[in-house]
Amino acid sequence: MTGQQVGLFGGPAYSVYKALTAVHVARQLTERGINAVPIFWLATEDHDLAEVNHCFLPKRGGFERLDLPTTGIADRRVGDVRLGDEVRALSAQVSALVEGASAEEVGRWITECYTPEESFGSSYGKLMTRIFAGRGLIFLDPMSAELHRLSLPVMRRAVKEHKEIAGELVARSAALEKAGFHAQVKVMEQSTLVFRIVEGQRMALRAANGGLAVGSKQSRWKRR
Repeated sequence: MTGQQVGLFGGPAYSVYKALTAVHVARQLTERGINAVPIFWLATEDHDLAEVNHCFLPKRGGFERLDLPTTGIADRRVGDVRLGDEVRALSAQVSALVEGASAEEVGRWITECYTPEESFGSSYGKLMTRIFAGRGLIFLDPMSAELHRLSLPVMRRAVKEHKEIAGELVARSAALEKAGFHAQVKVMEQSTLVFRIVEGQRMALRAANGGLAVGSKQSRWKRR
């Protein structure tokens, strides 16, 4: 299993290499008698738009950066954000820059997958599905209501055991920094691994006043 943020027009090249690696490893395991399937996690619940609303395309003499305007949108899951009309011109520009034997086909995929009504997540998923058609790669969207239902026991446990989990993560982060690495994710003792969607915004649930809260609002989980 692998995954990646749902970057504009497929995101960085290593996204494709990660997917290829998952396909290759699953095939190797199956050949050794261990049934395996490759899975790609689409990070549609991530809310860092600044990391997915642009891309760099190679052109003669260097690279060109392309940006899709996302001003006025804060802390929303990228899977909820529609691309809007501005994506039409960008899609056409990307198609014109694509080179190689399959340039015409890839250019068509871009314009067909990245349309105004699509979101960052759905357009990315459609493009990657075309790229990996026939290779058995399963794309998993964490915004799926069915997946949320199936993961409910894990989420409940993460909330109930947040003190123990946060303590372990803080200790691990300190050990990594002591070994010369930077902190991978900022974790505090008040942190949990759970987010809530409040008026469309994705906000972290944290320990507060003997219960759990998000922002200034006390969580309904306090008495459970």
